[in-house]
Amino acid sequence: GMTATADITVKKIENAILIPSAALRFTPPVQEEKKPSTGLVGSLLPRPPSSASKQREDVAANKQQQRVWTLKDGQLSAIPVTIGSTDGNMTEVVAGEIKPGMPLVVDTVSVVK
Repeated sequence: GMTATADITVKKIENAILIPSAALRFTPPVQEEKKPSTGLVGSLLPRPPSSASKQREDVAANKQQQRVWTLKDGQLSAIPVTIGSTDGNMTEVVAGEIKPGMPLVVDTVSVVK
């Protein structure tokens, strides 16, 4: 048999700001708070949904409006962006305070002390 390789251009976008798609999937780690013990009864009762799950629902409801993170003075800072086309690895930013070359957070590293 014979084989062939083809590149099919579906959409061509020029002069676009591209960011790693991993930056759109990043969510800051939740700091564990010391909560007072509620005992056996409190541990068995259902809790209201956390704000993190609410945030995920909001993002799922509106895929085009998302948030990316950068570091300002050593602190995470959220930047709202409107996204366009993607190839799975890189995503076009059509609106937001993103500039070419701006460093974005895509993952965290935790150090065990």
